[in-house]
Amino acid sequence: MHNCQIIQIPVAHLVAVWPQVEPHLRAALDYCHGCWEPVDILSELMQGQGQLWIAWQPAELAQDSRPNLGDGGQVLAAMVTRIITYPRKKSCQVFLIGGKGMRHWSQAFLTAVESYARSQSCHFLEGGARRGWMRVGGFYNNGVTLTKELNYGQIDISTTDTGTNQFRD
Repeated sequence: MHNCQIIQIPVAHLVAVWPQVEPHLRAALDYCHGCWEPVDILSELMQGQGQLWIAWQPAELAQDSRPNLGDGGQVLAAMVTRIITYPRKKSCQVFLIGGKGMRHWSQAFLTAVESYARSQSCHFLEGGARRGWMRVGGFYNNGVTLTKELNYGQIDISTTDTGTNQFRD
């Protein structure tokens, strides 16, 4: 399983590879608080608003008999990157990563994405990830992402005698 290839998928081939990619991205989206569904990711990719990468295991190494792309290999992981332009710098954001066998493809993925980011004149890679990614490729903790769900009570916008709106939880 060490002969994994990292392939950036051109927009013209997204629909063809999507059935192999979608389960991996769906698993990654479980951590996105319901903000995204796989179809939303596909739509953005089709509009050129990100890049899809796959970790591809060629057929002679595949241990799974599922039908897959071209030569019968298998997609071990799928990753989505985006180029973010800030006022003073550019970043390559690693937006989503989902897959299996990370130790077999993570270094190759980082090498490919770093090369791509440099070709796009990016200054750094960034993204939210599990802590395990800090052990891969020189990442460091630059803070934390804090999340708080906002609960909305039932709103009553009826007007009282004083003309003010009454809200209740």
